[in-house]
Amino acid sequence: MKMSLDNITFAVSDLGDAVDFFTTKLGLKKSRVWDVPHLKTKLVEVVGDNFTIKLMYDERRVKRAKEFGLVPNYPLGYAHMVFAVDDIEVAYKDLTSRGVRFKTDIIETPDGSRRAFFLGPDNIELEIVQYPLK
Repeated sequence: MKMSLDNITFAVSDLGDAVDFFTTKLGLKKSRVWDVPHLKTKLVEVVGDNFTIKLMYDERRVKRAKEFGLVPNYPLGYAHMVFAVDDIEVAYKDLTSRGVRFKTDIIETPDGSRRAFFLGPDNIELEIVQYPLK
Protein backbone atom coordinates (compact mmCIF):
# COMPACT_ATOMS: atom_id res chain seq x y z
CA MET A 1 0.00 0.00 0.00
CA LYS A 2 1.30 3.44 -0.96
CA MET A 3 0.53 6.34 1.36
CA SER A 4 1.34 10.03 1.20
CA LEU A 5 0.55 12.96 3.40
CA ASP A 6 -2.78 14.56 2.51
CA ASN A 7 -2.92 17.42 5.00
CA ILE A 8 -2.09 18.53 8.50
CA THR A 9 -4.79 20.24 10.54
CA PHE A 10 -3.96 22.70 13.30
CA ALA A 11 -6.53 23.78 15.87
CA VAL A 12 -5.94 27.51 16.40
CA SER A 13 -7.34 30.13 18.76
CA ASP A 14 -7.39 32.96 16.19
CA LEU A 15 -8.10 32.01 12.59
CA GLY A 16 -7.15 35.43 11.19
CA ASP A 17 -3.74 35.43 12.89
CA ALA A 18 -3.07 31.86 11.78
CA VAL A 19 -4.01 32.56 8.15
CA ASP A 20 -1.83 35.67 8.20
CA PHE A 21 1.15 33.71 9.57
CA PHE A 22 0.96 30.89 7.04
CA THR A 23 0.25 33.16 4.04
CA THR A 24 2.23 36.33 4.76
CA LYS A 25 5.18 34.95 6.68
CA LEU A 26 5.52 31.50 5.11
CA GLY A 27 4.22 32.45 1.66
CA LEU A 28 1.56 29.74 1.37
CA LYS A 29 -1.63 30.35 -0.62
CA LYS A 30 -5.13 30.44 0.84
CA SER A 31 -7.15 27.98 -1.22
CA ARG A 32 -10.44 27.15 0.47
CA VAL A 33 -12.63 28.41 3.33
CA TRP A 34 -15.64 26.71 4.83
CA ASP A 35 -17.92 26.97 7.82
CA VAL A 36 -19.47 24.09 9.77
CA PRO A 37 -22.07 25.96 11.86
CA HIS A 38 -23.57 22.95 13.63
CA LEU A 39 -20.08 22.14 14.98
CA LYS A 40 -19.22 25.82 15.66
CA THR A 41 -16.15 25.34 13.48
CA LYS A 42 -14.53 27.32 10.66
CA LEU A 43 -11.70 26.03 8.47
CA VAL A 44 -9.25 27.62 6.07
CA GLU A 45 -7.02 25.59 3.78
CA VAL A 46 -3.58 26.92 2.85
CA VAL A 47 -1.38 25.18 0.32
CA GLY A 48 2.28 24.98 -0.60
CA ASP A 49 4.13 22.91 -3.15
CA ASN A 50 2.64 19.41 -2.74
CA PHE A 51 1.10 19.88 0.72
CA THR A 52 -2.02 21.24 2.40
CA ILE A 53 -2.52 22.67 5.88
CA LYS A 54 -5.99 23.09 7.33
CA LEU A 55 -6.41 25.76 9.99
CA MET A 56 -9.39 24.99 12.20
CA TYR A 57 -11.10 27.36 14.60
CA ASP A 58 -13.38 25.29 16.83
CA GLU A 59 -15.23 27.58 19.22
CA ARG A 60 -15.82 24.76 21.72
CA ARG A 61 -12.16 23.65 21.74
CA VAL A 62 -10.89 27.22 22.22
CA LYS A 63 -13.34 27.78 25.09
CA ARG A 64 -12.15 24.60 26.84
CA ALA A 65 -8.49 25.50 26.29
CA LYS A 66 -9.01 28.95 27.80
CA GLU A 67 -10.89 27.49 30.78
CA PHE A 68 -7.98 25.18 31.54
CA GLY A 69 -5.38 27.90 31.01
CA LEU A 70 -3.80 26.34 27.93
CA VAL A 71 -3.75 29.43 25.73
CA PRO A 72 -1.17 30.82 24.96
CA ASN A 73 1.09 28.52 26.98
CA TYR A 74 0.41 25.36 25.00
CA PRO A 75 -0.69 24.72 21.43
CA LEU A 76 -4.29 23.79 20.93
CA GLY A 77 -3.60 21.11 18.36
CA TYR A 78 -0.82 19.10 16.79
CA ALA A 79 2.42 20.93 17.48
CA HIS A 80 5.19 20.01 15.04
CA MET A 81 5.53 20.12 11.29
CA VAL A 82 8.66 20.04 9.12
CA PHE A 83 9.27 21.83 5.84
CA ALA A 84 12.10 20.41 3.70
CA VAL A 85 14.16 23.12 1.97
CA ASP A 86 16.96 23.02 -0.61
CA ASP A 87 19.08 25.71 1.04
CA ILE A 88 18.54 26.25 4.75
CA GLU A 89 20.65 29.42 4.89
CA VAL A 90 18.48 31.09 2.24
CA ALA A 91 15.25 29.82 3.84
CA TYR A 92 16.33 30.98 7.32
CA LYS A 93 17.15 34.49 6.06
CA ASP A 94 13.96 34.71 3.98
CA LEU A 95 11.70 33.61 6.83
CA THR A 96 13.47 35.91 9.29
CA SER A 97 12.93 38.84 6.89
CA ARG A 98 9.20 38.01 6.89
CA GLY A 99 9.01 38.26 10.67
CA VAL A 100 9.45 34.62 11.66
CA ARG A 101 11.25 34.33 15.00
CA PHE A 102 13.39 31.23 15.30
CA LYS A 103 13.81 29.33 18.58
CA THR A 104 17.16 27.96 17.42
CA ASP A 105 19.97 28.85 15.13
CA ILE A 106 20.66 26.41 12.30
CA ILE A 107 21.91 23.21 13.92
CA GLU A 108 23.53 20.16 12.37
CA THR A 109 22.27 16.77 13.51
CA PRO A 110 24.18 13.46 13.56
CA ASP A 111 22.59 12.32 10.28
CA GLY A 112 24.13 15.34 8.52
CA SER A 113 20.89 17.26 8.12
CA ARG A 114 20.67 20.92 9.12
CA ARG A 115 17.62 22.16 11.02
CA ALA A 116 16.11 25.24 12.63
CA PHE A 117 12.98 25.50 14.77
CA PHE A 118 10.45 28.32 15.02
CA LEU A 119 6.98 28.95 16.41
CA GLY A 120 3.74 29.64 14.60
CA PRO A 121 0.39 30.79 15.98
CA ASP A 122 -0.63 29.22 19.31
CA ASN A 123 2.99 28.10 19.78
CA ILE A 124 2.79 25.49 17.03
CA GLU A 125 6.36 24.24 16.66
CA LEU A 126 7.60 24.29 13.09
CA GLU A 127 10.92 23.30 11.58
CA ILE A 128 12.87 23.75 8.38
CA VAL A 129 15.33 21.04 7.39
CA GLN A 130 17.94 20.60 4.68
CA TYR A 131 18.85 16.96 4.17
CA PRO A 132 22.35 16.00 3.05
CA LEU A 133 22.83 15.25 -0.63
CA LYS A 134 22.70 11.55 -1.43
